[in-house]
Amino acid sequence: MSLIELGRVAEAVEFATAELELAQALTDRVVDAVGEPVLAALLLGKAAQANERGVELVLTEDSRIDDGRMPAALPSRDLVTILGNLIDNAVEAAAGPRRRA
Repeated sequence: MSLIELGRVAEAVEFATAELELAQALTDRVVDAVGEPVLAALLLGKAAQANERGVELVLTEDSRIDDGRMPAALPSRDLVTILGNLIDNAVEAAAGPRRRA
């Protein structure tokens, strides 16, 4: 049952506001750290997926993707594929084996 259904509207609004503030803070950190919008969107999506699996995807203050070390000729879609696969593998390893229903 939700807080709204329980008649606890003020608590529901407080909870939703706190969740939005956390999401906005994460978005701001990712956008600041990653110059490529497609990569920022990928990281935000992967962070949400990791959270659903009980894994915290951490972006530190010194995290950088576009630090000049990537080959200039590497297409963005390839970078998204590579990074997405690396994150998926890391989340899977951190989450441990999935239980089958």
